[in-house]
Parts: sequence; C-alpha cells; structure tokens
Amino acid sequence: MIEKCHYYLYRLKRKYRYLAVPTMFLTVLYIISLQSIVRADRFYADDLARGSNGHRNFDFGRYVDNYLSVLIHTDTYLSDISPLTQYLGVMFLAVACVSLTYLLTRKTNPQDRG
Repeated sequence: MIEKCHYYLYRLKRKYRYLAVPTMFLTVLYIISLQSIVRADRFYADDLARGSNGHRNFDFGRYVDNYLSVLIHTDTYLSDISPLTQYLGVMFLAVACVSLTYLLTRKTNPQDRG
C-alpha cells in the first residue's frame, strides 16, 4: 500500500514539476511584499485577548476556523504564531494563482509537446 502511494506521488511530482518554479517565484514575491505588515507588529482587536487567554471561539458558526486553528496550533490553546499563518496563506495564494493562470490560458506541460 505504501509503495503504491509513493508511486502515485512520484508520478504526480513528475507531471506537475513545471508548476514549481512559478509557484516558488510568486511565494517569494508575496512574502517580500508581506514583510512590511509582519514587521509592523500590529495586532487586530481580538488578537490581544486571544493571545493572552488562548480562546478559540470565533463565533458566528465558523466551525472550520475552529478546527483549522486547532490543526495549525496543534493544541486547543491558541498561542501567538502570527507570521506562520500569513506565510501559509501566501503559499496557498501562490498555488491558486499559478493554477488559475494555467487553467485560464490552457497552457499544458511544455515537456508533453512534441
């Protein structure tokens, strides 16, 4: 079973290797542009209370946020991990931008042509 998973991951990695360079480029570009916000060290109004009390009640039925915060923090107590969540968001944004660009331009793998 594990060998089969390794085989499929290897095939997936080889098939979409050409997407890695634009994704890494956008990730680095977004992280550089995010540095001014991270270095400003400003908190949102509820971040101070959440950092000191560690509560994770996001209200308004945001159940997915509660579960994802436990997953990212690896505990039910929420400590301050502020730049990590922004960097994860930047990586998701870069993957989404590259995927959307290749989907809309119908660009295929350059190695498959020929």
